[in-house]
Amino acid sequence: MIPKDIRKKLHISDGEPLEIFIENGEIHIKKYSSLPDVIEYIEYLIDTASRITNNKFIVTDREKIIASSENRFKEKELDKFLKNEVLTCKEEKGKKVEIKLDSETLEAYVNIMPIIIDADRAGLLMEYNDEREVAPSDISKMIKNLIEKQLNNY
Repeated sequence: MIPKDIRKKLHISDGEPLEIFIENGEIHIKKYSSLPDVIEYIEYLIDTASRITNNKFIVTDREKIIASSENRFKEKELDKFLKNEVLTCKEEKGKKVEIKLDSETLEAYVNIMPIIIDADRAGLLMEYNDEREVAPSDISKMIKNLIEKQLNNY
């Protein structure tokens, strides 16, 4: 049992799962995070959607890309355009954009859908194709809903 004062300092509720590990001869305690499992699930969803639609997908939080059909975009910080899209929380359909992600530039036709978690703007689902316009599809909506459901449970 973890003493109450330590749980309070770490913002850990009684019975909450913890990670306990030893590193360099020191014992470390931290809250358990299932986010890696959630991201793995999101990557599976967008990989499946990509194969079905022949389009590519990016999922962001408010600051960076958390999952991408293309590994080159993973963990990239959002540019000004995408940060604004998260803030405005509006859908964009069939728009041609140029997005700068560090040293990478993406020029593509996009459909952008906000990801809403607990009535708050949490990120974006972006479906894109660099060769042709992307028509909004039920698959994209389904992927968005599954991502929101999974993140709401996180």
